Amino acid sequence: MGGIFLMGAVFALCFGTGFFCFRLTETKREEYLKKMEAELADIAVTDLKNVPELAVAGGAQLVTGCVAVANNYFLGVCASIRNLFGGEMHGYTRLCTDARRMALVRLKLEARALGSRCICCLRYETMVIQMEQQGNKRSAAGVELMAYGTALLPPEGKNA
Repeated sequence: MGGIFLMGAVFALCFGTGFFCFRLTETKREEYLKKMEAELADIAVTDLKNVPELAVAGGAQLVTGCVAVANNYFLGVCASIRNLFGGEMHGYTRLCTDARRMALVRLKLEARALGSRCICCLRYETMVIQMEQQGNKRSAAGVELMAYGTALLPPEGKNA
């Protein structure tokens, strides 16, 4: 009986530590994303395939923003519990949303380095990074998300 209590206490301690660390990193990530999105708000982004007629470009260049997100074991435990009852796994939804935001921030940073203030034809691609096969089951180690688009460069001799 004492062994079960000890195992429960160890699980609760590990779960509490995981929850605390998860919340701490999530808060820092949210603060960073808000700060960077505000700094990069002057860069226009569109998913249109055609360049707007008003955009005068001196050239165009492919820009990318990539982020790889590792599988979070704390979220995995919460998702397993949620799987018993069904419904949306809010933790994974938040993780994917933050990954998209981070990829877009990195894309805009690359465009800014080129002097661009406009990105067209924005697209997202995702890929699951899988761990080695365990029997018939393959588990996901993480997800890579890439944002890419065409940065319109300013004409020669003009500032963006």
